[in-house]
Amino acid sequence: MSPSNGMSLIAVLGLGAAIAAGAACGDSSQGTGGSTSTTSSGSTNPTTTTSGSTGSGTSTGGAGGGPITLTLQEMTVAKTQSPLPAVPPDPTNKYADVAGAATLGQRFFFDRSMAGPIVYTPNDLGAAGEVGKVSCADCHLAPWGTDTRSYPNNLSLGVAWSTRNSPPIANVAFYEWFYWDGRSDSLWQQALLAGENAGQQGSDRLRIAHMVYTKYKADYEAVFGADFGPLDSRLDPADPAAFPPSGKPKASAASPDGVWESIPAADQAIITRVFVNWGKSIEAYERLLVSRNAPWDKFVAGDANAISQDAIAGYKLFVKEAYCINCHSGPLFSDSKLHNIGVPNKGALTDKGRYDTILKAIANKFRGDGVWSDDTAAGAAKIATQPDFMTPVAGPAPDSDLGLYRTKHLRQITETGPYMHNGSLGTLEEVMALYNAGGGTSGIGTLDVAFQGHVPISDAQMAKVIEFMKTLKGDPPDAALLMNTAAP
Repeated sequence: MSPSNGMSLIAVLGLGAAIAAGAACGDSSQGTGGSTSTTSSGSTNPTTTTSGSTGSGTSTGGAGGGPITLTLQEMTVAKTQSPLPAVPPDPTNKYADVAGAATLGQRFFFDRSMAGPIVYTPNDLGAAGEVGKVSCADCHLAPWGTDTRSYPNNLSLGVAWSTRNSPPIANVAFYEWFYWDGRSDSLWQQALLAGENAGQQGSDRLRIAHMVYTKYKADYEAVFGADFGPLDSRLDPADPAAFPPSGKPKASAASPDGVWESIPAADQAIITRVFVNWGKSIEAYERLLVSRNAPWDKFVAGDANAISQDAIAGYKLFVKEAYCINCHSGPLFSDSKLHNIGVPNKGALTDKGRYDTILKAIANKFRGDGVWSDDTAAGAAKIATQPDFMTPVAGPAPDSDLGLYRTKHLRQITETGPYMHNGSLGTLEEVMALYNAGGGTSGIGTLDVAFQGHVPISDAQMAKVIEFMKTLKGDPPDAALLMNTAAP
């Protein structure tokens, strides 16, 4: 699956300056037979490794039967892919790293009571019309935050069936953009969209704000009270002047007015502030769901026995002949960018990727450059990196967005199937086969340039790449963070 432009790995990653021009290293994916490389000081630096237990399989050995090794260039690249750094800041959420917000966010994440009525049945979460039956955790199950409940689980069943596979939550805070099509610029915005999504939690900001008052008033005010004061008493359902129990902005300007439009603007702002802080608390919690210490990380840190010989051979292919690193770069193994790999549609649903959602993203009131952001300048600078956000809100969506989805990260990838935005591929072998065929056949948009003139690799080589990917499973997030702490 080599790229067509003939650029070397070093040129693509801009690592030429980091590598001594005279470094002695072989580039065979079968290894160098235990060679040594010369450092800038003139000393020798052995790069041999021995087979470990993780990612084990039939070891092929290097040239002449010696151990498979990473060249100096490959090890330089490997060090750009480990360890995971600190979770990047989110300046649009001043509570992103506030412990009290994270504690509250964990309670919100597991709380079903704010969900709207069940729409689709049969549904293991409740009967048709029942409310308060779906939490975030019902489609993002511990320990990795992936959907192992819905059946079939290529898509996820909340109050109704969603149109996409629920992506895992572990390490989600390392992404730059959120949702499969990257339409959300922050995790707190993503939580708000899910809360009011008719197929996910089917709720609305009024219902959620009432729930916050009824169940979490003291906890909420301990985190947000200094900035926003106590919760408005009209969020108490028992108050004679209580706000309506349910409501959210109408879907479009052309839609008829509903309950929400009857509420004065000043009161709408009071309700929306609670809703926004609900989402910002959930982001603070999700930022703690980090998985580290994978066998791959131990290997890069110097434990030569942390991964198998086949896994080492797989990584050599990963950065060269298979060219996975073209998109699966960095410590997260994702460039957090958008690509079209031609994933076939599954069933009757036709998904056009970012093309279907970009206009809604542009019009979203919870963007990082909007009034609910805690740093509009930082939010604006981030959004400015996405040319399609400059599209007029009236459309049309740019054709260049057809079939685009954000690169899925590969950390704990063996635990998070089925794969792709529609869960259409059940195994990593199927995923590798799609890439090895030069992309899929969705017929939507234009395939990524990396597929042009690609050269397939063998079945045996694909198996070694999978052995490497098995080494990316780290420790689960802290068990205390995976507990249901919602109020009864």
